Amino acid sequence: PSPPLPSLPPQATMKESSSLLREKRNPFDDSTTSPKEATRDMLIASILFLVGSALFTGCVAAELVVDLRSLPFWMLTLSGVLFCAGSAAFIRAFSGEREASRILYGEALPDEEIETAACSWNRCLAKHLATDLLIASWLFLGACLPVVVASACYVVHHEERLYFWGLLAGSLAFTIASGFFVVASYPDRHVATTPRGLLDAHCGSEWLVSNWLFLLLTAGWLVASAYVLLYDPNNLDFRFSFLEALIYFVASIYFVRGSYKAHADAIAHSRCAAPDDAVCRDRC
Repeated sequence: PSPPLPSLPPQATMKESSSLLREKRNPFDDSTTSPKEATRDMLIASILFLVGSALFTGCVAAELVVDLRSLPFWMLTLSGVLFCAGSAAFIRAFSGEREASRILYGEALPDEEIETAACSWNRCLAKHLATDLLIASWLFLGACLPVVVASACYVVHHEERLYFWGLLAGSLAFTIASGFFVVASYPDRHVATTPRGLLDAHCGSEWLVSNWLFLLLTAGWLVASAYVLLYDPNNLDFRFSFLEALIYFVASIYFVRGSYKAHADAIAHSRCAAPDDAVCRDRC
């Protein structure tokens, strides 16, 4: 049976009724979701990112051992190490007792620590590396830059290969997506507002935009890896690339899913001033 419509006081006007019904149809408004589920999804995604990054690092490090003079493999190995470190920072961020909504939308920069820092360098560190979320995002951005360098090297030496041009374009796109991660990780950008439309529901915050970009890019990586693997199924590099893309794609799905739940929890917490709100009673 369909759930009953929310009851309204007799004095409610037609405008108030329409507003409440629109609010109840909001895709973020899921009162049956536990706040812990968002943290669990984000933690699973972080662990999968670490597994995929470790696999990537192992593959390129093995290639580097064979040819220590290869600049691209040095860059890719550095990238893998940074991705592993960033994934570990994400795990640390979401493995505590705090809810994901508090991590994504409730943290604040340590203003007193920033103001009392002894030098500008310490103030910079206190501002830009204040949370595990910021550390992880900056590491992911830093991990993308060596891939751009490696891809450019491949293009220079194999400019006739469309595969390497695609690799360069993909690495640049991942760098942009990671930049959105960094911007979205600053506490002053953490704003959770009730969406009023379809576009606002799915792109209502920079954190959601960065998650969707990562999901779409990993989906493209997965499709491209599957295509080249079908073209040359015996190529070991293509096999590992497909496996890495699959792990990152699943991790991105969990990240997007957890981000939606965390956004819903943050909206519910912001409405806790209304004691008659059923969602507030369930979540807060």
